[in-house]
Amino acid sequence: MYDICSFTSYNIRCTSYRIIKTTDNLTTLDIAHTHYDHKFIEEDINTVYPMKHLEHLQDIKVIGELSDIHFSFSGFVLDTDQLIKETAEGILKHIKENNIDVVLLAPV
Repeated sequence: MYDICSFTSYNIRCTSYRIIKTTDNLTTLDIAHTHYDHKFIEEDINTVYPMKHLEHLQDIKVIGELSDIHFSFSGFVLDTDQLIKETAEGILKHIKENNIDVVLLAPV
């Protein structure tokens, strides 16, 4: 299920995911969770979406080429069956289609 729930409102039933492209404007990203203080995320998105750090590691050849697509989904989902059967399968399809070798999970 790709991007069917509201991106700006938090919904514990939302098991969809969003694709974030490298060309997307990171200032448009928003955090919908209400379970924690967003202060540091609002100051620096790299605290939860560490693209600058990964780009640096790529530049100094510690890691290979970064993918052009990245994924975001809720970490507080109560319907884990749907999360596993639909969300994970959808993301896995994109991973395979884009020949992605390694996945980094950044839990928030």
